[in-house]
Amino acid sequence: MPRVVQNPVGSILPSVKCHIHPENVYELYCERHDDVLCVACKLVNHSKCGVLNVQDNVKNQNEKSSILKQKCLQKMERLWSHLDKVKDGKQCELEREEGSLAVALADIEQFKNREIERIEGLAARSRAEAERRDQMVREQINKDIKAVEDRQREIDCFQIQVCDSTAENDCDMFVYEKLTSRMASSMEDLIGTLSIDDTDFVSVDMPRSVSIPNPTVSRFPYRLDLAYSGDVVQSKPGCDLRDLCILDNGQMIFADFDNKCLHRSDCLYKLPGQSFKFLESCAVAGEPWGICSLGFDKVAVTLCVQMKVCLVYVGSAMQVTSDFAVGEQCRGICFSNDLLYVSCWAKKDKPMPGEIREFDLKGNLCRSFKVDPYTGSHMFSFLTHLSVSTDGKFLYVSDCTDGKSIGNGLMIIDTGTGMRQHIADAKELSQTFGIGTSQFGEMIVGSREKKVVYCVNSAGQILQELHHKVFDSNPPQSLKYFKKHLVLTTRKSPKVFVFKVSTQSN
Repeated sequence: MPRVVQNPVGSILPSVKCHIHPENVYELYCERHDDVLCVACKLVNHSKCGVLNVQDNVKNQNEKSSILKQKCLQKMERLWSHLDKVKDGKQCELEREEGSLAVALADIEQFKNREIERIEGLAARSRAEAERRDQMVREQINKDIKAVEDRQREIDCFQIQVCDSTAENDCDMFVYEKLTSRMASSMEDLIGTLSIDDTDFVSVDMPRSVSIPNPTVSRFPYRLDLAYSGDVVQSKPGCDLRDLCILDNGQMIFADFDNKCLHRSDCLYKLPGQSFKFLESCAVAGEPWGICSLGFDKVAVTLCVQMKVCLVYVGSAMQVTSDFAVGEQCRGICFSNDLLYVSCWAKKDKPMPGEIREFDLKGNLCRSFKVDPYTGSHMFSFLTHLSVSTDGKFLYVSDCTDGKSIGNGLMIIDTGTGMRQHIADAKELSQTFGIGTSQFGEMIVGSREKKVVYCVNSAGQILQELHHKVFDSNPPQSLKYFKKHLVLTTRKSPKVFVFKVSTQSN
């Protein structure tokens, strides 16, 4: 321990108490750390430092107490000023935070008002659409009622003739009985078309409790009966109907690839003796490939070479209203829950695996289905038609061969996970064109190569081969199922076939 010099007699000794050891006073000075110490501080933290007695250091510095006091006050003033600036800075931060909160609350209020306005607009459009649909349905029902009443009047008139005839005239009664059979036969199609069936009231926009039935449930066999056929348009040469859709009122819209236009026909429901009727055409800015209904008065169409989707109004007269870019050549298209699913495929000068892109109706890309999220492998090869389950949970995808590469056949994709649920890789399905969904949920697909129509269950298994003699010279290209009717187009032809579909349960 260094020697401590005794203070001279009569000198003023330090009296400030140590903050750490209050029983001692600050009587030592450490030159190394420029700090004052008590004896305890010296032993604990400054044992290796050279220290001086405070009294001796003051004597050596020859600084008067007034000067030291002035230094002390100046240091405290500078410290106070610095702390005051820090306080002012923090106060400004607090005010800025209050302003930020006000801005955030205003943004939230504006967002709420925008969303309320958007929802109110959506509700208004939905109400208007529902009212339009109600009017269309009512008009169709009234037409059906009138058709029934016309037939009832025919029966009443005939019944009066029978009642007024001479009962003893066996020849007349024989003729009347045969005429009655003829009348019953002529009205059979009308009765079958207009008969009430629960499945006829399942709207394409309303999800059912089960989107795909259990594959073990059997409702077969289906039977195809040709109701009528005809040319969708007769004035245009080189017609190639790549796809079709059916509106809620039964009218049919066809995509004519070669003539770059859409064709509209009258209602698919026909009374006995009526024929197919062409209504109008609408030019589009490219080769239309796929088409799907967006509701009661709009359809979406893929323009294959132009790599676009256009939206078309199909109310009183067909008219293109808008379009958006897809980014790749596109084919099949389907719609569910305000989302469009578009099948994209490889261009010849840019080989790439196919993919399905999901868009909203404004053309914003939402998702892309390309790689299986679990295996990491590409899912598609050469995509053609698409269809979607009633509740929008599953996509039905036709992935056929392009003549060089082998496609995956018919696939079922979970729209939630993007995962393949099943692959129907049977060789019979390698050239599938056109996909429809029956009233019971089974898929009905056309094979252009085999010239037949297949019924396929949710596990991708072929349940039945549906053949009709017209397929021999008219292989299926696209098809749609609608309320017990199967509408089918053929390759490089304006001809359309409408079949009545019956089952064992009919």
